Amino acid sequence: MHESTFAGCLRHPLPELGLFACFVGFVWWLRGLPFIRAYVLPPGPYGLPWIGYTACLGNLDCANGFEEMQKLKVKYGDLVSFTLLGNTVVVLNTSEMVHEAAIKHRPQIGRYTLTTNHWLAQGDGISNYDTPRALELRLAFFRHLYGYEDMINYLGDNGSTSEIRDTVQAETKRLLLSLKNNCGIPTDVLPLARYTVWNIMWKIVFGRSCDLTREQIEHLLDQISTNNTENSMLQLIQLMPKQWLYILDRIPWAMKLLGMDKLNRRYTEVNACLRAQLKSYEQSQDKSPKALLYRLQNDQRLNIQKKELERLLFEMMAAGTDTTSLTLTNACAYMAECNELLTVSGLDKHMDRIHRQASVVPLALPHVVRQPIHMSGYHIPAGSIMIFNLYAIHQTQMREVCPMAAMPFSIGSRACPGQRLANKVLQDIIRAIDQNFSVQIDPVSPPNRTENMRTGEPHARISRGLTLTPTKTVFVFHTR
Repeated sequence: MHESTFAGCLRHPLPELGLFACFVGFVWWLRGLPFIRAYVLPPGPYGLPWIGYTACLGNLDCANGFEEMQKLKVKYGDLVSFTLLGNTVVVLNTSEMVHEAAIKHRPQIGRYTLTTNHWLAQGDGISNYDTPRALELRLAFFRHLYGYEDMINYLGDNGSTSEIRDTVQAETKRLLLSLKNNCGIPTDVLPLARYTVWNIMWKIVFGRSCDLTREQIEHLLDQISTNNTENSMLQLIQLMPKQWLYILDRIPWAMKLLGMDKLNRRYTEVNACLRAQLKSYEQSQDKSPKALLYRLQNDQRLNIQKKELERLLFEMMAAGTDTTSLTLTNACAYMAECNELLTVSGLDKHMDRIHRQASVVPLALPHVVRQPIHMSGYHIPAGSIMIFNLYAIHQTQMREVCPMAAMPFSIGSRACPGQRLANKVLQDIIRAIDQNFSVQIDPVSPPNRTENMRTGEPHARISRGLTLTPTKTVFVFHTR
């Protein structure tokens, strides 16, 4: 009798299935209620238990991870979340959300320090930390960079004389001469752009011309650029507790497996050269207030330490030079596609388009949510890693009639401190190239494409690291 009853239950599961379906539907309905939704994370993919959604790491291929972030935007919408190794990751895919997070919630959001960046910086500098000392250094940097009279005259274009303007014009003329000598010949613009921007930055920082050879400068810039393209937030090491670095430092094979040995070797080489140049500067007799280093060192209130100055020097010469050069190279591609003189219709409107097309730092620098916040009705818990998907935002803006301003330097607490200077230098150089040359994409040179390590298929616009490589760097210039 019991067996027949049990068999009958097996033959008629509909009541149980109906109850289960009703329960699932009720829970799903509850998720849509405002008071419940306020405690629900934004939509996103599910991953393995305790491990999370590892597809965004791209396995061994960070480029595939970058592509995965763009697919998540298409699938889940403007606000996406997922868990990864115990971390909640939230991705913002619209300019409205980025503005809300960076401005409205600025007190609740700070810098997320990438593990490899912390390992290299050792607690110093202005780009990685939210400590009181880092804030003090950032304020001093702003004060001494933009409060200097010569810089005010240059940025203001008020007709006053400016040594910085003279430096930019001199280096731009040197660049134009190189392009003229290669007129009609396919020319790789990226190394020329790097060399030009490096010399401008050097004069601003040291107050004098760089005495390194061109070969030395190009080698240093190549080391910097390679690190920027290989050091990505979409890597396993970036999510590891920073306390583990003490152990990793003592296990060479583990560092090699994670690629940290190469990052360290390049960073050490560049840093050693800059330290030697800083020592030479300090021993020289021609120091003057026109050098940013001089103004920082003589700020009695700041009392900057040597290791702080060395790290700040690296950040000024490395970050600013690489990103500005990449944007300048993308500007040449834009000029090749544009059928008019940029200066005729106003360069300002074209700069936004250039920045959108370039998206040099496509995912910006990551933030950390320090206090719980709500966005679009969803709950974002404290400790979440927040990513601004500037690449997706700029791609959307390129299809809009009246888009919001581009955000090439990000916004909020992680906005690039040198953005005003970088934008002015870019405008001056782009204007000079546009007035002197028509630009043509070299039809023979293949685009910069890298292969997916798993499938062998090429990526056209990808990012393996913090920066996005231009699709084209070789152009043909014709004098107007």
